[in-house]
Amino acid sequence: MPQSYHFSLLTKFAGVSDNKATGALVTVRFINGELDLTTDPIPVTYSGNGTYAINFSVLTSQLPVGPGYHIIVKGEKHVARRFCKASGQTSPCQPNESITIQNSDSTSSMLTYDFTGLSLDPGDVYPQDGKADSTDFSRITARLSVSTPTTEDKRIADLNYDGIINISDVFWMRKTLETRYDE
Repeated sequence: MPQSYHFSLLTKFAGVSDNKATGALVTVRFINGELDLTTDPIPVTYSGNGTYAINFSVLTSQLPVGPGYHIIVKGEKHVARRFCKASGQTSPCQPNESITIQNSDSTSSMLTYDFTGLSLDPGDVYPQDGKADSTDFSRITARLSVSTPTTEDKRIADLNYDGIINISDVFWMRKTLETRYDE
């Protein structure tokens, strides 16, 4: 049986302080030199206090043990966020910072990384193109006047997962647009 790393990445979504984003999809990307591995979309589970867990496994043959990793987390309505510290990161990565994937002696052990110091900011809405820009802003504001939003409307413009599209979603998008990203 092939051996796997079992990961639990803890994250937060900007503007979401409860369990409303349960089931939201994220992808996780591991970068280290020539290695560039992206997971399929993974549903998040609520852990409490606005924190969500991303639980998944990766074959050890796909992810060599060692230093030099950057882990990028990308939400279904979010700008990608690069992490270079296993916990405690509160600012963008510096050139000399990276994560070390530790060797696991047991197939049942969990590698847990706490990425809650930097929330995932909303903004790159469906259909995603890898950036938050005026097109995304227009997709959200165009849905403000919809009296009965469809599932598709909410998928695009309900950035805080509260089930409605309102000025709060515009606020979160505007806040993202006012931030410069390295991703």
